[in-house]
Amino acid sequence: MNAIAASAMHRLSESDSVQGLANISWAFAKLGVLHAPLMHAIASEAIALLSSSECCNFERQSLANTAWAFSSLGICHGPLFSSIASSSMPQLPQFSQQNLSNTVWAFAAIEVLHSPLMEALSAAAIAKSSEFHPQGLANTAWALSRLDVWDLPFLDALASAALPKLVYFATQNLVNMVWAFAKLAYDNVPLLNSIAAPSLQRIGNFDAQHLSNTAWAFAQSRCQHVPLINAIASSAIAKIFHCKPQDLANIAWAMAKLGLLHRPLLEAISAAARRNISEFAE
Repeated sequence: MNAIAASAMHRLSESDSVQGLANISWAFAKLGVLHAPLMHAIASEAIALLSSSECCNFERQSLANTAWAFSSLGICHGPLFSSIASSSMPQLPQFSQQNLSNTVWAFAAIEVLHSPLMEALSAAAIAKSSEFHPQGLANTAWALSRLDVWDLPFLDALASAALPKLVYFATQNLVNMVWAFAKLAYDNVPLLNSIAAPSLQRIGNFDAQHLSNTAWAFAQSRCQHVPLINAIASSAIAKIFHCKPQDLANIAWAMAKLGLLHRPLLEAISAAARRNISEFAE
């Protein structure tokens, strides 16, 4: 990859399109390869192209892919993300649902809150919310919670779009959405009850963190869905020695918050705590 990166750096100055730069950065991010000199060179070239008066209507996917690539690699390049935001805003109504969700996810993953972009993105996403795929809905909800953005019309649109598609959500997406809404204190009981149904069906596939985050979210939202909470408790007992102390603490807290007493779970947590008391003390 070093040889490929060196060759790419040599040819960057010959590129006259953001798409070419986006393709290179996307490929390295997809492979999980962080080559800092190459990525910073791409950022410099991209900023120059984005600020050019001759480059005012380049491909929208290139903007989203570049933001996604840098964010996926954990590179918070402020000037680049500012340029991407400024160039994206006039075109957001023409962004696809995937480009919209990838853009908001990218800014959230590196915790960059660009308020004008978020306002414009909200309007565009609300208009296209029915087109969002399950992963896009979950990722967008997660992004809003990560940036601590309270936008009620946006949240309502995401919830409404998610309701008829919950059966198609992957387990991680279900957990991410319910956790994100709870973190934002967005209480939507119909959505929570609807999320409970597929969660119950898949509870055996939930790992310890899924159980913990789901229990915490329902308790934080004050939604006492007894069948789901009991199922989480039973599943946590089966996985008790695979649970981290924080997972067990979250589940116990959720049970107490909801006023539910599950003695077998408490006994299992007590046994696990005695076995791992040093971890709880850290």
